[in-house]
Amino acid sequence: MNKLDNINRAKTANTYKKYIEYIRFPKYKNFVEDTKIVFDFPITIFVGKNGSGKSSILKALYGCILDKNINDYWFSTKVDPIKEGQGDRNCFIYNYFMQDENPEKDYEVLIQRAPREGNPDYWETSRPIQKYNMLKNPDDPNYRKEKLINSFVYFDFHAILSAFDKYRYFLNRNRINETNNYLRSKSRYLKNVISNNVILNAGPTSIPQNKKPVKISNEELIIISNILDKVYKSAEIIEHKFFQNWGQSVIFELNHISYSEAFAGSGENAVVTLVHEINNLPNNSLVLLDEPETCLHPGAQKKIFEYLVDICLNKKMQIIISTHSREFLFELPSNAIKVFNELPNGKIEIIPECNYNTAFYYIGTDVDNKKTIIVEDRLAKEIVSAVAKKLGTDIVNQINIVFPSGGAKEILKSIANYTSINDTNKYVILDGDEKLDEDGNEIEIVNPDEIAVGNLNSNYLGNKIRNQIQISNLSFFPINSNETEEHITQIYFDYLKYIFNKVKYLPKKSPEEIIWDDDYISMLISQDTELLRIISETEEYKEKFRMLTEKLFRKDRSDSVFATQDLFITNWINKKDDSYNKIATMIFDIIR
Repeated sequence: MNKLDNINRAKTANTYKKYIEYIRFPKYKNFVEDTKIVFDFPITIFVGKNGSGKSSILKALYGCILDKNINDYWFSTKVDPIKEGQGDRNCFIYNYFMQDENPEKDYEVLIQRAPREGNPDYWETSRPIQKYNMLKNPDDPNYRKEKLINSFVYFDFHAILSAFDKYRYFLNRNRINETNNYLRSKSRYLKNVISNNVILNAGPTSIPQNKKPVKISNEELIIISNILDKVYKSAEIIEHKFFQNWGQSVIFELNHISYSEAFAGSGENAVVTLVHEINNLPNNSLVLLDEPETCLHPGAQKKIFEYLVDICLNKKMQIIISTHSREFLFELPSNAIKVFNELPNGKIEIIPECNYNTAFYYIGTDVDNKKTIIVEDRLAKEIVSAVAKKLGTDIVNQINIVFPSGGAKEILKSIANYTSINDTNKYVILDGDEKLDEDGNEIEIVNPDEIAVGNLNSNYLGNKIRNQIQISNLSFFPINSNETEEHITQIYFDYLKYIFNKVKYLPKKSPEEIIWDDDYISMLISQDTELLRIISETEEYKEKFRMLTEKLFRKDRSDSVFATQDLFITNWINKKDDSYNKIATMIFDIIR
């Protein structure tokens, strides 16, 4: 079981405390009214195009913490006024889990904007409001549940600037020579602090100009070294105002060199800050990260995510990330990914769960690793394609449906080649009759993981394959005459596992049976009662289509049969019957 599975198990066992279970927005900025986000996995990823509101939700979550207020980040100005009526306030509602037997767990916290004289951006907790369907405390209808008391960090990685960068790029950006001279002059104070571990004061009232340097622990150095692929000997963080405003400097030491953030990459500075802050949080803290991939190459992004998975599991932290990075989404379950999507009317909806490829489709990125679905013939392809189109363009863009020549048996033989080269992106959907033996009984689909160890040999597994695919000669397997028994056993085992995991079957014996509709044919040829009688008495669905095509098009060529079948597909797809639902489930299982 991997770490993500362990996180899910720990969440199910209620080991995550001080945990925000959901947040909902009766009215909030430009989001669809009554938008709700459920945090049913301890790591949650927000994905969406720029300007889709991801940061706005992070700031609302920041405002869920006691003594923190969303007006630190969202406030009204003459240029950007917040317009609302008395009964139409911006607000959000959330619930959190504290302890297993928490008596308040059923009550929600309502926080709403309540402008008042002298503070037009004041937000406050409110008593339960009926129109928001909030559960009231029967003993105290005006009871206001307290905001979550928790340790947390909120990082906007675009705003993590070193003291050096703040001065050079924001305080004195147009006078380079003057800037350099100033930094040279003031850096001696920074050097003094580093060398002597002191606090320097200035002015007649001895105002402190810095805080004591903080040494990065050995544990943190190992993590930082792994993320940035460097071997750090030491690092120190110093908060100071030697460059006019308060800011942070980081001093790095490698084996042969030491340097400050002035010569480090901004990503380097951000990683040190992130790891140090998170590592020093207590268990069950909340971590909010806005685009942590900023200034980091993909390899470092992947390692940052691996670090966050570890910290989430080991310290039971709830981590919520806004990102455009692929590296944060690869292996997460669909319910951990929330997609922010702008609707044609300009409103923002939040899609509650998406797989990796679907998420990046919504932000306009080409889908990686399309899944190839192999079917037996053209009609099967058209049926599966019709269902995919009905499910949405994002689904269509994740799959490629093909039908090779040769039919089901040749497809089953070709699977031996897929397993030999570990081709994990190919799936098969066979006609339903391939799941039946010669007597019409359903064939057992073997899960090789459940086979007793004593039966894991080539003879036993080979017989299982013969029974399952109804092919007696297994010479199609890429096995040399000098292969060991152990290797042949592994080849057969991998084949059975591929069949078990990646081969599916259409819900009826044939594609023709899936789309056939007696009511629809009665409408098409209602005047020809004799032909209707003959067709109804015909058991073979291919023959039914042949006879109907001859009536409709006065010929039974294959292209005319296809035209008839297309009519039936169009009729069938809108009904969304049981067969449609089963095929849709297959497609979702494949792209998940």
